[in-house]
Amino acid sequence: MAIRLKNATSSVSRVGYIVSINPTDPDSFIYTVPNSTKAIGIITEAVPYREFCTIATIGDKASVYVVGNINKGNVIRAIKSNDRASLGSCVVAKTGDSPYLRIGEALTSGSGLIPCVLDLTYQGTDNSGWVPYDGATRDVNLGDHFFIGRFIVRPGEAAAGLAGFVMQPGTLLTVPVAGTLEFDGTGIYLTAINHRRFISMASDSLITTQTATTILPTTLWTGITNADELSVHRVYVIKGCGLINNQNSAANVTIAIGFGGTIVVTLTTPVVKLTNDPFRFEIFMTIRAVGVVPTGQVSTHGILEVGTAITHTVTESTAIDTTIANDMTLTAVWSAEHVDNWLKLTQCWLSVED
Repeated sequence: MAIRLKNATSSVSRVGYIVSINPTDPDSFIYTVPNSTKAIGIITEAVPYREFCTIATIGDKASVYVVGNINKGNVIRAIKSNDRASLGSCVVAKTGDSPYLRIGEALTSGSGLIPCVLDLTYQGTDNSGWVPYDGATRDVNLGDHFFIGRFIVRPGEAAAGLAGFVMQPGTLLTVPVAGTLEFDGTGIYLTAINHRRFISMASDSLITTQTATTILPTTLWTGITNADELSVHRVYVIKGCGLINNQNSAANVTIAIGFGGTIVVTLTTPVVKLTNDPFRFEIFMTIRAVGVVPTGQVSTHGILEVGTAITHTVTESTAIDTTIANDMTLTAVWSAEHVDNWLKLTQCWLSVED
């Protein structure tokens, strides 16, 4: 996909020449120097110095300036230090030229501006055992480069540290860039166009029905949050469902969500007789501030549906400690006991949705 960058070549841009990002201004380009692996694309138009120019990138069809004759199907490469060619121009790749930066295959024969579909991949030597990308250290890191074609990750293994793919946490980009995947240590983000979006994640759900029958608090479900996992604006959602049987028309059940011992949501079933009635609930929790009590704050909203009855509760803000690992617990308490009173939680899970 073509991009727009400012011309920093000190003169009118040359159509067909290969360019790299200007290290002193990431919004502009310069001609790619010999032996570089940091080319980003090909100039498609002649524009004055400091004007914006369209740059063709990987996958685009563009006219590439080739020094000397080339035949259709030949590989075009960027120049190396021993080539007699102007900065930013390209030449035909020959046997023994590796390693080099491959631009693409010529779609026609000739010289000068030759059409091709841009690859921009680095070709290492056949016997090196590794690909020497710019900034790479053998057996330590890959350096900076582009992948063309399929990227297949090896299978993970059960032992710690042997996952097939691992992202290291870092600072999110100041300005979101389309197509980027980021991990800040608490969440994973994907930018599809120009707005960064949080990737929702959920815990495993219950696989064994949990039952509450007494006037004593019964813990039916527990979710875990790690120390400093909670971030401002982050939304946590607890969803669950089950069946309730209330044969005492004067009794009801209180469902409570606790966070590290602090009750943040309370929902109560209607005081009516119920016979194996379905119920469901949703709890929304938005982190307003992080820190120890009273700095850490969460705003909550709960919805409980029992048969045709619907109950809502909103708590504007509750103080919590986000700096330590906390259990989120769901408990149920009957107001009165009866031999045929029970609440069965059949499904429950925690998701992070923003």
